[in-house]
Amino acid sequence: MNVLLPQVHYFSSIGLLKLLRQLSNLSIRIVGCSSLEKGMANGSMLVDKYYVSPDLKEKEQYVRFLQKLCVKEKIDFLISSDEEELKLIKKNEYLLNCRTIIPDLQIISLFTDKLLATNELGEIGVTVPTIYTDLCSIDLNQNSKIIFRQKRSFGSQGIWIADLKDKYIPNHFSNQNFIQEFIDGEEYTVDIFCDRHGILKVCIPRKRLDIRNGITYKCKIEKHMAIIETCKVIYSHFKIPGFSNVQFRVKDSVPYFIELNPRFAGTGIASSLASFNVMLLYINHFYKNQQLESYDFYMNAVAWDSIITRFYEETIYPKKKETFYKQP
Repeated sequence: MNVLLPQVHYFSSIGLLKLLRQLSNLSIRIVGCSSLEKGMANGSMLVDKYYVSPDLKEKEQYVRFLQKLCVKEKIDFLISSDEEELKLIKKNEYLLNCRTIIPDLQIISLFTDKLLATNELGEIGVTVPTIYTDLCSIDLNQNSKIIFRQKRSFGSQGIWIADLKDKYIPNHFSNQNFIQEFIDGEEYTVDIFCDRHGILKVCIPRKRLDIRNGITYKCKIEKHMAIIETCKVIYSHFKIPGFSNVQFRVKDSVPYFIELNPRFAGTGIASSLASFNVMLLYINHFYKNQQLESYDFYMNAVAWDSIITRFYEETIYPKKKETFYKQP
C-alpha cells in the first residue's frame, strides 16, 4: 500500500507518519513531499521516498505535480493535514488516481472563516466568546484584555491578544479581523475521529500544559465531560469524516468554543499514544471498507489522565562521511 503525505514538514504530518510506521503488518510505503529541499523538511528523512513540490500557493502547478506523483508512485491513499491543501485537493480530486477523505468544501470554508464559524456554533447552543462590534460595547469592569482575530485563517493563525489599556488598540481595526472576548481559562484540544458518514467514534480532550509557538509539547488526556458533550452537539450538526480537532478554553467549568480544524492536529498523536493507533481505524475503515465498533467501545480504550510529553528527534542530510578519527 502506497500512502502520500504532503507537507511533511508539519508536526501533524510527522504524527501521521509515525502512526503509519507502527502498522508494520500492513506493508505501508510512505511517499512524502514538501516545497522544502530534502533535509530541510522535518519528515523528508523519515519517508521512503521524498519529492520537492511546488509551493502550495502555485495552485495549478501544485495540482499537476500531485497528479503526476500519484501516477508515478502508484499512490493508493493521500492524507493531507493542511486546510488550504484540503480545499485545493477537494476541488481537483477527480484528477488524482487515489483515495482521499476530505469534508465537503462548505465545511472547510465554514471553519476557516472564524467569525462565521463562531456565530454558527453559537446558534446551535454551543458557548462561544462574546463578539464585540466596537470598543464601546466592552465592559471595562469585566474585561482587561480582548482578542483580535483574522476573519479567515488556518489553525490558530491570525490571533492577537490586546490589553485594553493600550491606547493604540483602535489602530488595529480592519475589515480583515474582528474583536472577541478573551477567555482567561485552561486550553484544550480535542482529537476527533468520525466514520465515513461523519458519525463520532473517537473524542479525546487534551489539556494543553506546555505550549510553544502554538504547538503542544506537554498535555494531559482528560475525560472532560462538558467538553465531550459539547463536541457531540457540534458533530451532530456538521458531518466531518476522518480526522478533525476542536479547540476550547474552559473557564469556571464552562467550555468556550475557539475553533474547529478539519484535519489531524499538530499533537494529535498524543491521543493515539494514550489509547490505540487511530490510523489503523482510518485505513481499515476508509481503505479496506471495514465496519467500525461503537463510540463507547473506543472511548473505553482510552488511558485517561495520561501525560504526554513531546521530545526532539534529530536527522542529518546528507549522511555523515566516514572519519579517520576513532574513539579509544
